[in-house]
Amino acid sequence: ALTAMQQVISFLVFAIFFSVAYFTPYKYTPKPLNTWFEVFCVVVFGCVFALNIALNNFSLGYISIAVNLIIRSCLPLSTFLSQQALALVNLYPFKPCRIKEISLMVIGVICAGVFTMARLL
Repeated sequence: ALTAMQQVISFLVFAIFFSVAYFTPYKYTPKPLNTWFEVFCVVVFGCVFALNIALNNFSLGYISIAVNLIIRSCLPLSTFLSQQALALVNLYPFKPCRIKEISLMVIGVICAGVFTMARLL
């Protein structure tokens, strides 16, 4: 129910801003989809987005919201590692490794792990 309410409120706020901006020089005009591949990519993205929300809601039946949020806070590190792996095979532009960013992400994941373990014990 919380995710559904968040989606409805987000949609209403978007609709209000979209309506107001329509009469200004900053009118939003979506890019037309020209090929079947672009349509396919948008459909796949929508399905993956919906699956992400569904699996997140499903997991809340097994773990608390606090643990769920702690686990999801680890995503920046896994996203960075995925980007670096894809860059090795030329599927994503290579990003430089900044030691400060990496160490902060690792510290965050360690803290999340310690919290999760303390919660289990």
